[in-house]
Amino acid sequence: MSGGWSRRHKRPQNPPPAPASVPAGRHYNLIAANRPAAVSLFRGATKTCFTVWGVAPNAVVLDAALLIVTELAVNCVRHAAGNSPNTELILDFGGGNLQVAVADTHPWVPGTLPASGGLRVIDDLVRDFDGHLIVNLADTGPGKTIRVVLPVTAS
Repeated sequence: MSGGWSRRHKRPQNPPPAPASVPAGRHYNLIAANRPAAVSLFRGATKTCFTVWGVAPNAVVLDAALLIVTELAVNCVRHAAGNSPNTELILDFGGGNLQVAVADTHPWVPGTLPASGGLRVIDDLVRDFDGHLIVNLADTGPGKTIRVVLPVTAS
């Protein structure tokens, strides 16, 4: 997948430019019950926040962020719902980067990447966009936050 990911349609020859001025410190948190409805809720909130914050609705990097949020939320619902009644979406935009993160209180932490399944897709996208994938353990108690940082210029 490396280097070849794009929208369903061809990547535009002249992709939309990054916003002229990226507002510093744009941040959004959403906590939802760890149920299937959280997946579409997180996806909709991600699209709304980033487009309101100035990311073009047809930017390839936005599509990547939406797929990443979807995969992370689905993983929470599939694998963590029994130990994590809620899941949290964290969005940040600034400094030329989109950041998406999903947190839960399940004690399992992904091993060495590249992984398989949805985490493999995420890892491939991160590499394609020259981004970063970060897994942080919860400060107190079980759980983790999986955060992805994607440069907006990759759109």
